Amino acid sequence: MWPQVHMNLFGVEFDWSLLGYEVLTDKTTGEVLIGGGLGYFISYEVGSFLAQCINFPLQRNITFKSKGNPAYQAMWYFIAWVVISLICNGFNNLWMPIAQQYVAPAIYNLLVTFITGGVSMIIFFFVFKIIFPEGEPEKKASK
Repeated sequence: MWPQVHMNLFGVEFDWSLLGYEVLTDKTTGEVLIGGGLGYFISYEVGSFLAQCINFPLQRNITFKSKGNPAYQAMWYFIAWVVISLICNGFNNLWMPIAQQYVAPAIYNLLVTFITGGVSMIIFFFVFKIIFPEGEPEKKASK
């Protein structure tokens, strides 16, 4: 985990990080419930990156039928994905240790999904407006 900033919020002590997750353990048995650390983070990001490698061409060619510069569009798509990953990881690492103390893992994992999806939707909405402008195919066809 990096940078491992020790925090105490709402009576819960934890190490906040931008890259990596704390390991969730059962407080009574010490059993690992959800993995963590940099390895867990990297495996998540590799899977997420591969999903974006599939998603970008589908968004570009099918959803938006874009004829723009693919290198420019891919660069901004990649930048958006990195920003989304950092924002979501930083934010989730701030509230998840607290949630782990008060709610069941299934509940806060659902919240993680909604928060990550919501942040992704908002950031990608604005990035798509820039890299896949409306009316682009019609402009090309009419010239």
